[in-house]
Amino acid sequence: MVQDIASEKRLPDLLSPGEVAAYLDIPVSTIHYWRGIGKGPPGFKVGKRLRFRASDVAAWVEERKGVSAD
Repeated sequence: MVQDIASEKRLPDLLSPGEVAAYLDIPVSTIHYWRGIGKGPPGFKVGKRLRFRASDVAAWVEERKGVSAD
């Protein structure tokens, strides 16, 4: 099911912080803030670059459904 979401939205396998921000319709600074406090989708470094797996972002979005705003 998670893979269906990633392929349905035609996301590449690895996303930059800007791509994740655009997908979620939020500022890039929010992605970096969430990463700093351990709240956002899991990311990892590829060399000096931060990347996110499309499947991890899709799974994170699914987990957030039904969670009340803090």
